[in-house]
Amino acid sequence: MSSYGCVRPPAYVRDCIIRNDSDGHVQIRLVYESSPEDNNSTSHSVVHLGQGQIHRVDEKIVDHGSWTAVQPLQRIEVTRSDGQTMHLAAPFEGVNTV
Repeated sequence: MSSYGCVRPPAYVRDCIIRNDSDGHVQIRLVYESSPEDNNSTSHSVVHLGQGQIHRVDEKIVDHGSWTAVQPLQRIEVTRSDGQTMHLAAPFEGVNTV
């Protein structure tokens, strides 16, 4: 297998850059992976982007007292202004850049 042609998707995504290339406003809902240390409760954040806007999603650090962990993105949900939705889920097929 060549190291140039077949790039596997990342095992998990900690941070990303989201660009709205649509012709209208979008709402982005970022859903983070749950863990036993957090009672298996998922957390999320919401970002609103206008046409052509870019948003950088920084990695989410969870403080457990004596140690910290990164909470990977589990799912990205996009809702367009016309109500159409798109869901991207780990392992994020088609994502080749980290």
